[in-house]
Amino acid sequence: MELTLPYNWVPRDYQMPAWLALEEGIAKSVRGQVGINRSLLFWHRRAGKDLFCVNLCATQAMQRIGAYWHIFPTYRQGRKIAWEGKTRDGRSFVDHFPKAMIERRRDAEMTLNFINPYAPDQPGSSYHIIGADDPDSQVGTNPVGMIFSEWAVMTDPAIWSFLQPILIENDGWALFITTPRGRNHAYRMMKRNESNPRWFVQVLGVDKTLHEGKRVVNEEQIDAARQEGMTEDMVQQEFYCSFDAALENAYYGPEMRKALSENRITHVPFDPHLQVETWWDLGMADATAIWFAQRSMGQIRLIDYEYATGQSLAYYADLLHRKREEWTCTYRAHLLPHDANARSLQTGYTTKKSLRDLGIENIRVMKKHGLQDGIQATRMMLPTCWFDEERCATGIEGLRQYVKQPLEGQEDPDGNQLYSNQPLHNWASHPADAFRTGAMGSKIERPPGEPEQLFAPMSMA
Repeated sequence: MELTLPYNWVPRDYQMPAWLALEEGIAKSVRGQVGINRSLLFWHRRAGKDLFCVNLCATQAMQRIGAYWHIFPTYRQGRKIAWEGKTRDGRSFVDHFPKAMIERRRDAEMTLNFINPYAPDQPGSSYHIIGADDPDSQVGTNPVGMIFSEWAVMTDPAIWSFLQPILIENDGWALFITTPRGRNHAYRMMKRNESNPRWFVQVLGVDKTLHEGKRVVNEEQIDAARQEGMTEDMVQQEFYCSFDAALENAYYGPEMRKALSENRITHVPFDPHLQVETWWDLGMADATAIWFAQRSMGQIRLIDYEYATGQSLAYYADLLHRKREEWTCTYRAHLLPHDANARSLQTGYTTKKSLRDLGIENIRVMKKHGLQDGIQATRMMLPTCWFDEERCATGIEGLRQYVKQPLEGQEDPDGNQLYSNQPLHNWASHPADAFRTGAMGSKIERPPGEPEQLFAPMSMA
């Protein structure tokens, strides 16, 4: 069997560095040498991300026998984009796998089985489209290559930790391709691996994607998108690969963007003249999140943020004691959500009582409030807040990533995604919920005799 791969497709000029780096690196890693076998590509909208991925899979599947997974945030997205999707000239994505190499096509499972070019009587490679919402659907296969499309949108990035050992064991490769969604897990992956010799990391906005001397998306096309209703934040994110643009349907996008532009996300040191208060979101199976704040003359300084999953209350009590020793501070109050007054079925005690038994005093439990009331209180408080950019980095990103729940499969007449009036429950819910506890707590009057804390001059540089 003689095939030319890629099949009726050639990488564009700006795609060639990634293509060559992966081809050479994957070949080296299979031979046991040090080579690039991980890649993270932030490419703008209409840069040809998934078509690049499909052709890479087709090429690799004929060089090394094994399973190749193309993973999307949801199974439905995978079917819509890769299995049923077409290029602008009407060619199916799947048609980039030439018919001569396909032994069997299974539409229901979105799987292609290929002829083995080395031993035609033996099983060949296979290509599988998978949803990150149902990774167990392919249990039993042993992938040697994985593509994570729209990696920044994956609601549970832990899927990589779950799958990574498979590739380590068989010297497999992984490609993550996406547009930015703030400084979330995809951004942190980029920062961790920028200098890693096994990784090819690239950020390409429209100003960097030239093919045959011309931009693949020009300013006229971008202006047309603006005129059709695309917000400037979305333009910056999708076309210029900005990590700081507010996310679409983010509850606190404008407020967090303003905090950044006003340099209120900076170095905010602990002030020994001020007391500390904590704002909580409680969880056992989910994460427990805690903000550490200091107030001064109408200004709120977020000096730290901590979170953990599956820990006991003793863990958090010990954390508070250690912070107090580190700062030599006193706690003004610990603001807990209303469910801190609920009794545990295991102990019969409330969270409030259990924390008191562990030496935590000055606990104030918020009354149950409406979600929208809490969101509005947070919006009103955010303009008064300063954030330590290093110690609060995860919490800050949680506030930026707190978005409305998309309505699966529902669009308006113009084709825009529709959203519910409820937040998407993911990791960002925990820092946002803890912050909302603090916002509602700000409405509580000071106990009799407690003075307003005095302002102590400090540098915010």
